[in-house]
Amino acid sequence: VNKINIREVPGKGYVRNTDPLNEWDSDKLFRNDGNGYFTNVSEKAGIHNRAWGLSVTVSDFNHDGYPDIFVGNDYIVPDFLYINNRNGTFSIQTDKYFRHQSNHTMGVDVADLNNDGLVDLVALDMIAEDNQRQKELMTTMLLDRYSNLVRFGYGHQLMRNVLQLNTGRSPEEGDVFSDIGVLAGVSNTDWSWSPLLADLDNDGLKDLYITNGYRRDVSNLDYLTYTSPSLAPGGRIDLNKTPTIQDYLRNIPSTPLQNYVFKNLDGYRFKKMNHEWGMEQESFSNGSAYTDLDNDGDLDLVVNNIASDILVYQNKTAGREDGNWLQIVLEGTPQNPTAIGARARIWYNGGEIQYQEMAVVRGFFSSSQPLFHFGLGKTNNVDKLEVQWPDGHITTSNNIAANQRLVLDIKEAKKGKWTNQPHTTLFKKAKNTGIDFRHREDEFEDFNRERLLPHRFSNLGPRMAVADVNGDGLEDVFIGGAGNQAGVLFFQNKNSRFRSSDGQGWEADALYEDMGAAFLDADGDGDQDLFIASGGSTYEAGSTNYQDRLYLNDGNGKFIRAKNSLPTETASGSCVTAHDFDRDGDPDVLVGGLVTPGVYPLAPASCFLINDNGRFTDYCGEIAPQLQTLGMVNDLIWADLDADGTEELIAAGEWLPLTVFKNENGKFTDATAAFGFEKTNGWWNCLQASDLDGDGDLDLVAGNLGFNSRLQATEKEPLMLFAKDFDNNGSMDPVLAWYNQGKRYPLPLKDMLIKQMPPLKKKFVFYKDYGKATMSDVFSEKELEKAMQFSAYTFATSWFENQNGRFVQHPLPVQAQFAPVNDIAVDDFNKDGRPDLLLVGNTSSPDVETGRYDAGNGVLLLGQAGGGFKALPNTESGFWATKEARDLARVRLANGKILYLIANNNDVVQGYIPEGKPDF
Repeated sequence: VNKINIREVPGKGYVRNTDPLNEWDSDKLFRNDGNGYFTNVSEKAGIHNRAWGLSVTVSDFNHDGYPDIFVGNDYIVPDFLYINNRNGTFSIQTDKYFRHQSNHTMGVDVADLNNDGLVDLVALDMIAEDNQRQKELMTTMLLDRYSNLVRFGYGHQLMRNVLQLNTGRSPEEGDVFSDIGVLAGVSNTDWSWSPLLADLDNDGLKDLYITNGYRRDVSNLDYLTYTSPSLAPGGRIDLNKTPTIQDYLRNIPSTPLQNYVFKNLDGYRFKKMNHEWGMEQESFSNGSAYTDLDNDGDLDLVVNNIASDILVYQNKTAGREDGNWLQIVLEGTPQNPTAIGARARIWYNGGEIQYQEMAVVRGFFSSSQPLFHFGLGKTNNVDKLEVQWPDGHITTSNNIAANQRLVLDIKEAKKGKWTNQPHTTLFKKAKNTGIDFRHREDEFEDFNRERLLPHRFSNLGPRMAVADVNGDGLEDVFIGGAGNQAGVLFFQNKNSRFRSSDGQGWEADALYEDMGAAFLDADGDGDQDLFIASGGSTYEAGSTNYQDRLYLNDGNGKFIRAKNSLPTETASGSCVTAHDFDRDGDPDVLVGGLVTPGVYPLAPASCFLINDNGRFTDYCGEIAPQLQTLGMVNDLIWADLDADGTEELIAAGEWLPLTVFKNENGKFTDATAAFGFEKTNGWWNCLQASDLDGDGDLDLVAGNLGFNSRLQATEKEPLMLFAKDFDNNGSMDPVLAWYNQGKRYPLPLKDMLIKQMPPLKKKFVFYKDYGKATMSDVFSEKELEKAMQFSAYTFATSWFENQNGRFVQHPLPVQAQFAPVNDIAVDDFNKDGRPDLLLVGNTSSPDVETGRYDAGNGVLLLGQAGGGFKALPNTESGFWATKEARDLARVRLANGKILYLIANNNDVVQGYIPEGKPDF
């Protein structure tokens, strides 16, 4: 047995215990019979699994008043979240609550980190912070292994710590958690064991202490590859004899490390505070517990070590002006004397709230002091305290002075209800719309063709287009298909419902992967035709399956493919925008070129198609030659940024700055620097132009990668890409370079880089040497100079304020940085006269080392007086976009309401309707 957790199960009044299995046994639940004996009720309770359990915690994960059980498992078996069925049984619902998990879960802890009244989860893994140990120690994040585990039902598991933020309950999907561990800055703490979530500096936010260390670096790749085979078997060590086993172990490198302590900055982001808080001792630590040893009002720490004495940290926070506190000790029943399973919340500062649950088993093999500890910062008074005891009774107290320890007795509790204030949400889920389209991605593994890609390009759809195509005055919707799946056109009827059409011209073109789509009157006959850009990366470069297509409307919504209307081209495209550039009365078309399969990061030329009586000719070389060679374009929009009456062309893309082309007498020149967009290079996905601050000129808002990625970028330390055929074997070698502790290193692991460039095997025999090697050590300066170089300076999804024709970047709130943003809608959703932003995103395209970007839930940002935006929780907005959202379309319904459609990759299309002003 690795760990036992004691918890009261409602209805009996006795505490129970659960223990995660050891190597041979399964999880067990024992019922406390109240007479000193426990009965194994695992089978009856629905708890029967085999795994390598290392930790367990009990908490009310779905805030229904009943305790649930989370078991952290090592190796390939996923963690188990047992949800209490409220009838004495439990059911595993891990995948329903968590979109991915840590791979080798050690210790776990739960607490409310952002003071929203919901419990969040931290689970620890074993990825190092520094470049050398990342490259020197073994990883299990291998593509084939990962893909097979997913295929066999083990879920998406990533080798890093996770911070699963509880974002509340969606009416359709249940409770939704988002892993923001990388954004929070707590994902990489080496071989970690025990997390403790507690307010260590009494500022009202729970901080994070993590123990780590392993007596021997058993995953050291140099040892596993070279030393171990030379010793046994067949070497000089006989592993069947105990003395020689010790000799074997002594040959494994040993590296004591600092434990980690993080200050909670704002409920989402943390700052490492080892130096500032005096915790720089190196050790091999496992268990840890918090307790107020000296009864002074702050939490002290006790840490267990291997091969050294325990560590005791005396906290000296109490007594400071900003170190006020309140502690609550509970006196329960004889069967549950410390009232395990109780919960408490306080209100202070005119509406701020803190929430805690009474649980002593935390971290790894450890039990902390049974008390509620609330840090209050500079606040001297708590407005209200409410405690719910395990039997459901309530104790309430008002106007409590800070800096004291209260003792509450269950005998004084009264009957009552633990209630939460319901919200009238702005959005309502659109039901029975008739839009039953499900995108079906065709399976293709980009990494088998280009192993050094940062992400796939074969799963970027679907996209949508909206127009009245049959002349009935109602807006209809086209949704594009994946490769081997035809898109579908949905007609709207007078009842605001939609029906799918059939017999359309694109049904014969299902081999194409639909990317950008736009309705336009291409042939001047007064109806809306459809232009579709073909894209993706499934086919080889130059394939005719990348040919863009134009479908002509017969006036009644029946489309046939136009012949000889478009130039022959084989570029994999991304986006389409229609605009009468030459002002001759018919729409011209721009198509963004995204990727040339097989030679990343080379991009095809974007196309500037001039319409001449329904026939299109590419004049990009004459009109906008710099657009031809711009690079990887994801979005193109037209907007008059300088209010001179002529619209500029703005491009967003991968490795690009937001690029502005100004129309100078019919030709476009790059005016990016003149508009202030230099050094905005990022991985931009989408663009919108609108007067966001109400000053009468157009601002921009753009979706970027966000902050929840191991790939980070600043102007001082950009993410870089060096690409050329380094080993002269005829294939492109794109090498990402990242900054770690001030130096620029190659991002790929040694084995991956050598597979791509075998000559490097002779240069880097040992993993230790490669772990120390900067980009200049791996490649010569001459090689790097001759390579194509790309830099990203910002990954912040941002709005850009127009200040007299020059734009100033403002990153959007942290909730907009949880995941890549793929599309944005601008509208006054809450009817207060200010524009708001609706953002959707997520993607499963990154490599397995980086991991899925799936923490986004869709976010509504409300415009604020004087500029700026504030995130509204999903539970208050009512808007949930938790899937892989690729596009967002605004459709006016026959009943006058607005329908927002979300096109999800490899999934259904969702719809939401803003119903009016909510109660906020």
